Amino acid sequence: VGGGNTDLTLTDVFKTKKIDGQNKTFLFCDKNVMATDEFMDAIHGREQIHASYQIGLFDAGYRINKKLFVSFSINNKMESSISIPKEFFQFFFVGMENGEKFDFRLDKMSIAATIYTEYAGGISAKIDENLSLGAKAKFLVGNANMSSNLRNLHLTASEDEWQVSGSGNIRITTPT
Repeated sequence: VGGGNTDLTLTDVFKTKKIDGQNKTFLFCDKNVMATDEFMDAIHGREQIHASYQIGLFDAGYRINKKLFVSFSINNKMESSISIPKEFFQFFFVGMENGEKFDFRLDKMSIAATIYTEYAGGISAKIDENLSLGAKAKFLVGNANMSSNLRNLHLTASEDEWQVSGSGNIRITTPT
């Protein structure tokens, strides 16, 4: 399992505060900390968040003789990402003040994910005591793919009315 993002660190998301003489850890938006401004300052432009995993379903190797080794593996993998503009976080954590309208371009957001199975086979040969050479071939089979395409999509929100305009689509593909 792996993941990450472009701007935020754990200290931006989790804050430590001394309460009753003990250090306690809170989310930045907890009422005991309220470090929303610090969180917002840590985001520059768009926040890219990505996640991935790999599950080994089968992995085996066999030594043919003293010099040749073959291997086979089957892995299930997923790679995903989401791009969220800073305005989204401002709208969510700060909100609208004094009845003002909030104008947000949703087309800056994107989502992508791919899930696939990898079949691999490899062979290696021992040339001498210090050198081995090998090659691996992989065959990838797609299980699912999702991506978004938003065009001129705007959200205008006020206390009593929300308007969304523009166009976009989310494409999901799977084998039949």
